Amino acid sequence: MSCKFYGKSHVAYQRTGLLMEQHGNECAKIQDAFSPCQMEIAGRAPDEATCWLLRRPTPDQIQKAHDKLHLAVTEDFDLVDDCNLHAAHDVLAWVLGYECGEAFAANLRAIDELLGILGFVEVDAGAPISEEEAKKRGLV
Repeated sequence: MSCKFYGKSHVAYQRTGLLMEQHGNECAKIQDAFSPCQMEIAGRAPDEATCWLLRRPTPDQIQKAHDKLHLAVTEDFDLVDDCNLHAAHDVLAWVLGYECGEAFAANLRAIDELLGILGFVEVDAGAPISEEEAKKRGLV
């Protein structure tokens, strides 16, 4: 298990496309900040084959997926009647900022409210974080 982006400068990679040694655990794929390897933070060894950052869809892929789902589930075509496909469409519409994504946005707000009632203020990789833990991490 290894990763060619582990310990490499994201600044150099972003500017030149070259992977330059950084002498640490920085990940060159995280473009907007100096950040350590997310797999390492999760307690796993850096591994290109299973890294979620390398599997992220591009904006063009997201748009195409939305367009296909929109065609399949809208009333004009209604090719399939599958609530999972409708939900997937709503999520992609929300990601893209379309009005038809409002159903997902409302569901997300309801989940946030429920987590707040239960005393959680953040979710980290699918695990709820208490307000006390969030304060320790400097998140609130």
